[in-house]
Amino acid sequence: ISFALDIYSHPLVLESKAAFKALLVVPLVVWWLAVFSGMWFYEGLPKGQKVNHNMLWFDRGILRPAGPLLPFLVLVLRALIYAADYVYRYGLSSSAATAKAAIQKAANRAAVKQPTLKLGSLLSWCLVIYVSMAVARVGIYLTHWFLLANRYLQYHVVSDHIFLAATMLICLHTELICLMADILRAVRQPDSPQKAVAAAAAAATPGLDILLTGVFVLAAFLYLF
Repeated sequence: ISFALDIYSHPLVLESKAAFKALLVVPLVVWWLAVFSGMWFYEGLPKGQKVNHNMLWFDRGILRPAGPLLPFLVLVLRALIYAADYVYRYGLSSSAATAKAAIQKAANRAAVKQPTLKLGSLLSWCLVIYVSMAVARVGIYLTHWFLLANRYLQYHVVSDHIFLAATMLICLHTELICLMADILRAVRQPDSPQKAVAAAAAAATPGLDILLTGVFVLAAFLYLF
């Protein structure tokens, strides 16, 4: 199973330990600050008055109808960018001879083997984990609803909004780390003559790092909101 999941995924590589720790810790700190500040300033439900919250549009228009799908949106965008990059470099032809001839011509007839399609850092693992979390969340929600409906529980154990947001943010947090690794891979320069030949033979899509950065900004936006 591990081998199958690794075939179409890049390894997660972040050379800077400081960057990795920052990406690992800062989003968690932001999340817990938001939760505890909400608890601290909570004044109870309003009575006899209408309240118009500034983020109500996000709750009704995005979080409730499509919240569980947002991490998958980021994941799919990441995979599509890498798929487009692969098609740009090697074309749609599945012929190994055609691909090899094109690579050899671009690299002054240096033998460069066409690599396997890779769709981003830990992409297959992320897909499996996100689906597992979604299934587990639905199962826990239905169990909770059943216990309440049959009066085995007298009150809600946890807010369904917080539970949904927590599982979403775990996935988005993972995407932020994987996207940073993908961005660094896209801008990394070849560090050996052999890699330089391979890079010349199969140049990456222009703006690959910019596209990945755009998806990173989208994931950060969804995480903060």
